[in-house]
Amino acid sequence: MMLFNEATDLILCRAFPTSLEKAALCWISPLPLRSIDTFEVLSCAFTNLFSSSRIYSKTEDALHYIKQGQHRPLRDYIKRFQATTMEIPNLDLHIEIFFIKHYLKPGHFAY
Repeated sequence: MMLFNEATDLILCRAFPTSLEKAALCWISPLPLRSIDTFEVLSCAFTNLFSSSRIYSKTEDALHYIKQGQHRPLRDYIKRFQATTMEIPNLDLHIEIFFIKHYLKPGHFAY
């Protein structure tokens, strides 16, 4: 079983660079031969270096910043609100309705 694991590590380490581009490829290219023993070591080194580049999903807190504004059309508010809600995974419909109503400017569409 250990030989299988070693072979798998070797395959993963060799295949990994084929999925990279730009800065990540520049990082891995000059690594000395046999400087990485396992895929786990490679993936940890990669993650530690590039995790700050990760794009994070928005949370419900982002909805606090989407307000209609005094002289902004309702259409613009709805577009910005919808664009933000699409970036929030598993957003509860009740929370979405609360925020859209809460930050509408007073007028015809206010509750």
